[in-house]
Amino acid sequence: MAILEDENFDTSLLLLSSDWFLPYWQLASLEVPLKQRADVQAVARREVQALLGASKNFWDANFDPQRFEVARAALLRAIAQGARSDPVDSTGRDGQSLALIGAVLEASVLGEELDAEVSGEVAAVVRECIHKHSAFSSSIDFELAAKHSSSDWDGYLRSLTPDLPTYLSDFASEHIEMEGFSSLWAQLVTQLSPRDLGMLASWLGRQASVLVPEATLEIQGWLEQWIQHD
Repeated sequence: MAILEDENFDTSLLLLSSDWFLPYWQLASLEVPLKQRADVQAVARREVQALLGASKNFWDANFDPQRFEVARAALLRAIAQGARSDPVDSTGRDGQSLALIGAVLEASVLGEELDAEVSGEVAAVVRECIHKHSAFSSSIDFELAAKHSSSDWDGYLRSLTPDLPTYLSDFASEHIEMEGFSSLWAQLVTQLSPRDLGMLASWLGRQASVLVPEATLEIQGWLEQWIQHD
């Protein structure tokens, strides 16, 4: 479900400026590659500070309508630029491709190839995530993710709603539909290092070329954003 609707924009701006929510953007239908999200996040933070000014409480802030529209345009422009910077065609990021990657992972993860390709420890993490995500579907504990964030900015965001410190995580839980492979991958992003995640993505791409050769380009296209190149 899109979170950038007019009535939600002020809260969405806070959410996209946070550190804890950075791995979950795709679950909000924001197709910005991980490497470009920091640029969008920086714009969101700049606009949060401009809108709130000296206000120390989100509820007491008096948003100027004209300045609000400037902030909205700036964020949407940054998101569009980040999405365009993705070298992968949009067909490689649709639900069908993600479903196919999930099917490839489900069909391959029980074999010994995964242990040999990454490591026994990483393979164990992947299998545990799959086990917890029955049929690759579950809810993510946004409240826990937000609470455990120790970044200064996330602390600042919590201070804006002192009477409701879970305001942003509650908003995320209510407005984002998480299902299928996207939910599983979001969990893996939080539990694996970028190097291990890249190795897993490379392995999935090779498995896809064998199991679903007709969709190899689309699948490898989506996975490319996670692969680290020397």
